[in-house]
Amino acid sequence: MKVRRAIRKLDVDVDYKNVLWPPNFRRLIREGGMYQIPCMLIDGKAMYESDDIVRFLQENFPAR
Repeated sequence: MKVRRAIRKLDVDVDYKNVLWPPNFRRLIREGGMYQIPCMLIDGKAMYESDDIVRFLQENFPAR
């Protein structure tokens, strides 16, 4: 929820994936290396920790 709130607050356009759908689940494992959410892929690298993701969003997408 923390990440979703930050995304809404900063009005960031994010492509959400349902990891319960098998192709997205396999992509999460293949690209991120583990089954953990939240997971944000940034330049091909997986970021998992909510606080790290929120900090990245705040630094790279300042509020409008």
